[in-house]
Amino acid sequence: MRETRFMNRANRTTIGPGRSPQLGVTLIEILVTVLVLSIGLIGLASLQGNALKANQSAYMRAQATILAYDILDVMRVDREAALDQDYDGLYESPPAVETGDAFVRVELNRWMTDVDNTLPDPSGRIDTDSNTGIVTIAISWDDTRGEESPETFRIRTRL
Repeated sequence: MRETRFMNRANRTTIGPGRSPQLGVTLIEILVTVLVLSIGLIGLASLQGNALKANQSAYMRAQATILAYDILDVMRVDREAALDQDYDGLYESPPAVETGDAFVRVELNRWMTDVDNTLPDPSGRIDTDSNTGIVTIAISWDDTRGEESPETFRIRTRL
């Protein structure tokens, strides 16, 4: 077998058999590949960040739902006091409880403490219509990591 060698006239290097005269093209292809891969990884990181924000927001919404149903269950147990609007009010912090306080005040303190420990910068509002027995519970919190701030969860139901 006879070996054929070609001389590249541009830089006078010898090119052996099976080699292409396109020197340096491989380096450009690698650089383009790295650029495309980098853009893809940046997009993937952005997608992951958005998913984390949405997941955190959904978690807080689920916690607000659980907390609203918690006080609603307490109000159903103590229906007479609830219809007398003893639970009604806007709560930004747990109300103070003293020895011998009524069941309502103790439960509101427990509930608002739970809300305060679970959600960032929360407030709770309870409104009861004593004529119809319909109660509205609204829990608001700071959701700057999620979609909007403040986020509010409302539930309206009959006792």
